[in-house]
Amino acid sequence: VEKGFAEADIVKEFIYRYSGAVPVPIQPGGGVARWDADRLTFWGFGQGIYPQRSGLSRALGVDELKIRFIDKYNGCTLGGGMALARLNPWIAYIAKMTGRPAKLMLQKDQELAFLQVKPQNIVHFKVGAKKDGKITACHRTFHVNIGMNATAGGGQGQGGGRAELYLHVVPNWKETGFMYRT
Repeated sequence: VEKGFAEADIVKEFIYRYSGAVPVPIQPGGGVARWDADRLTFWGFGQGIYPQRSGLSRALGVDELKIRFIDKYNGCTLGGGMALARLNPWIAYIAKMTGRPAKLMLQKDQELAFLQVKPQNIVHFKVGAKKDGKITACHRTFHVNIGMNATAGGGQGQGGGRAELYLHVVPNWKETGFMYRT
């Protein structure tokens, strides 16, 4: 990244702060599970099919290829609703144990208790660019308040990633991240 800053015609630094928020998904929280022998069909919601299927696979110890995830209410979880996916394995487990389909749909007040908070953060950017506007380097340092939740900021405890969105257009990119609990 230092090479990219040396190649830059201009280098600027700036800081932005985000106070945090609790996003409220529009779709209902919950799902329906049905087993046919050793194969699971799960009707749920999320921001995709494969991450949800993978999560069920890990939690239940079942091969992903034996799980069909139907994303009935795709999108608009606003990120925070993804925390509700932790209920999916329990729904599937109850269906397995009873031998009958199982459904869990939370009322809005119950759903709100499970939502993931978008964490408070402070981000410092140092960006180098050429006179034509081409960015030659970026160093992003972020501080993310994960409160008491070790999985805030994306569900994996990484708090602040998404560099993959920029790496193909910025040749010299560096991230330094810090998560702290309050």
